[in-house]
Amino acid sequence: MEYTITHAQLYHKPKIIKFLHDYWGSQPCIVTSDELFTYQYIIDNSLNFIIAQDENNEIGALVGYIKYKKTDSPILAAMWVKNPKIKDQLIGLRVLEHLKTLGSSLSCVGIHPRTRPAYEFINCHTGQMEHYYRLNEQMTHYTIPQINNKTILPIKKQDTSTLTQIQTISELQYNQIQQDGLQKDLNYIKYRYINYPFYDYKIYSITAEKKVISLLILRIIPIKTANVIRIIDFIGQQKYLGTVSNQLNQLLQHYNAEYMDFYEHGIEQQTLNDIGFINNDYTNIIPNYFEPYVLSNVKLYYASDTNACLFKGDADQDRPNIILIKK
Repeated sequence: MEYTITHAQLYHKPKIIKFLHDYWGSQPCIVTSDELFTYQYIIDNSLNFIIAQDENNEIGALVGYIKYKKTDSPILAAMWVKNPKIKDQLIGLRVLEHLKTLGSSLSCVGIHPRTRPAYEFINCHTGQMEHYYRLNEQMTHYTIPQINNKTILPIKKQDTSTLTQIQTISELQYNQIQQDGLQKDLNYIKYRYINYPFYDYKIYSITAEKKVISLLILRIIPIKTANVIRIIDFIGQQKYLGTVSNQLNQLLQHYNAEYMDFYEHGIEQQTLNDIGFINNDYTNIIPNYFEPYVLSNVKLYYASDTNACLFKGDADQDRPNIILIKK
């Protein structure tokens, strides 16, 4: 049977959702919540999916995607699914290859390990994200992670920049930031983090000499009687992380957080050690799932055809599994 690879149109939405219901193993909120699906995948009246259709207009494979800029954008793959009943094993690869032609690069965070050869076939490199964390040194008992070996790295450097929570940022300020990660424009930052209706992200600027040099995107998660701080995204150059080490550490007390964690790929280990973060070697359990809370270590895998840094906020990894509209 012949399949045509095409960009989805708005009228394909019911078929896409049914296809995901039928052939995606789990039923996360991104499929069951029309509000979440629409917010993430219908942008500027465009349904961001590539689909493979047969002559009966039945979908055989699809892949969703996220763009970071209007033009020449990095492309982030999300929800890559094939009908397992179809004998043509290349149909899934064809939608992914088509997706790769839409932007300046192709990446994905949260791939299944068994799909790594497929991404490598289309010239992406794959690997495991590093999972760094810092415990609140003032706490003696932890209820969210399981700590078998409490290690607190010293912060040796004095801060040379200022870490400040902000509500918005101007185009001029944002465009001055040089990014080590995938290039995101200000419209994306506003849409994905500042105005996001499902999570309350905390946006912190790193400022030196009255100039914004980086942004940190944090999410505070309340669990039991304490909190977790998650670094979801970083906009800037990694060298500036070390200029606010002590202020980052103070956020643990400010938010009554048991720890702060950071899934990333591409930041130098020494940079993260200098700000007091250690890599999770699985001696301790640093959870990743909170909707619902699961006490387990989670390995995240990535694929990318670029050398840019990657973070948990890239693609669709930081999405709700329980819908609570923020007030």
